[in-house]
Amino acid sequence: MSDFNRDYILKVTKGTQEITIVPPFRLQFSCAKSISGDGLNKLQCQISGLKESTRQVFHKDNDKQALVKIDLSVGYEGRIKRLFVGDLHRGSSVLTSNAYATRFEAMDGGKDYLDSYTSATVTGKENALNRVLLDMPNTTKGKVTFLGGLIRPKVLMGASSKLIEDLTGDDESFYIDNGKINVLKPDEVVSSYTPVISAETGLINTPEKEEEKVTFETMMNPFVVIGGLLQLQSVVDTRLDGIYKVTDINYQGDTMGNDWKQSVTCILAPNFVVI
Repeated sequence: MSDFNRDYILKVTKGTQEITIVPPFRLQFSCAKSISGDGLNKLQCQISGLKESTRQVFHKDNDKQALVKIDLSVGYEGRIKRLFVGDLHRGSSVLTSNAYATRFEAMDGGKDYLDSYTSATVTGKENALNRVLLDMPNTTKGKVTFLGGLIRPKVLMGASSKLIEDLTGDDESFYIDNGKINVLKPDEVVSSYTPVISAETGLINTPEKEEEKVTFETMMNPFVVIGGLLQLQSVVDTRLDGIYKVTDINYQGDTMGNDWKQSVTCILAPNFVVI
């Protein structure tokens, strides 16, 4: 995992127009993802040297303008994976010392989360969730725990995202990841795939434990996903070794700079259940 083989594919779709951006254009980005449901996962990017017609696709200053989809995959040459899918929130370009730099922010599920509205009557939480998703055309159903209760008919009226929050229990996490709605209990995960995190696979620092959470830095690894598993192997503090569920990831990337890493927060998951 050396600096020279960093790789990415950025796809931008506006109506029938699709643009694909790949190296050698310099890409700098940060991305915050969490299963907490406190807010939408966000991506912030800067790309240098794009021609004017391409820059114009990213220019946006309000949510009433046309929907623009952002799809970013990152990794290393021959081994990249989707890191973020979302809606362009705002974007502009500035002239730097030697080239134009295009800067933009995207939100995962942004348009559906902010603008969708539902008015319906249903019976059962599962049916309620499925009905709300009909009003969120850009969002699909991901991994959803068993939703019990709600025997009597329920009137659904209001912001679609708020209605989904109301359907989830106190012990459940509702979040959108790459355009998919996920609802998980603390011991539930989205996949059985368990990448090993160690010094050999890119672990940068000694993991730190605070109460129930363990946090560490590793080289960019998009195969580690929120709501998924990892196996931690620390040479310095072996008491933290084990199988964990990922709750938060903060990415920092620059194809021509120092950053190509991520900070990962996770909790022990010895008795995990795959949804």
